[in-house]
Amino acid sequence: MANTKQAKKMIRKTIKKTKHNRWWTSRVKNAVKAVNSNKDASKTAELMTFLQKTVDKAVKSNVIHKNRGNRIKSKSTKVLQSIKD
Repeated sequence: MANTKQAKKMIRKTIKKTKHNRWWTSRVKNAVKAVNSNKDASKTAELMTFLQKTVDKAVKSNVIHKNRGNRIKSKSTKVLQSIKD
């Protein structure tokens, strides 16, 4: 258990940051699942724009790494292209 005032504050900050990061990661995962599971091209295109916005915001807030965000967007774009074909 933390003894000092500073250590107690760090515990509070860590809990808050962890909750924030988990919220963003679950939001990204749910968006990816929605894009991958949908078979309608127009609906998938809408979900794709939502996914890109979500990933960009998660990258901006340093929840996920920039390269991982780019990989997620690239894979989802390939899924969208295969549905359109």
